[in-house]
Amino acid sequence: MSAASLNPIQMRPLLTSSSRHYWTAGSRNELCLLRDRQTGRWIHPFAEGDYAGARYAAQAVSGHARLFTFTRSYLNPASEQSQPLVIALVTLVEQDDLRIPTKLVNCNPSELFIGIDLCVRFEQSGDIFLPVFEPLFEPVVSGQAGMFDPLP
Repeated sequence: MSAASLNPIQMRPLLTSSSRHYWTAGSRNELCLLRDRQTGRWIHPFAEGDYAGARYAAQAVSGHARLFTFTRSYLNPASEQSQPLVIALVTLVEQDDLRIPTKLVNCNPSELFIGIDLCVRFEQSGDIFLPVFEPLFEPVVSGQAGMFDPLP
């Protein structure tokens, strides 16, 4: 997706030392989150707090998720756009209590259901890679996606 084709209501995220990894790792086709080296827990990409220092490390996750909830939004019902924008919360297979807001793509909204397996894709806007998700047609086995990978 080019910057010129971005929806006018989309805002460019602010790149900070604690969020840069999340917004730019898509250039490597990776979804990257901070991980607490002491607890092994993943940190929500929009969490407020001081996540600098050796305790936290940016690390790629599998990119596999499950649909937690969603809604359809018709931005302009009079337009020729036949499919609504699908806004969702997804849970990563690595940590099911971590819910990430996103957009669902490449899907028929009437065929979506809570719990459907999803896979990350990226929409590029300059140096930003927006993580979006699309349905998978083969289920993901819980725990196979790096849940207990050693921390660097």
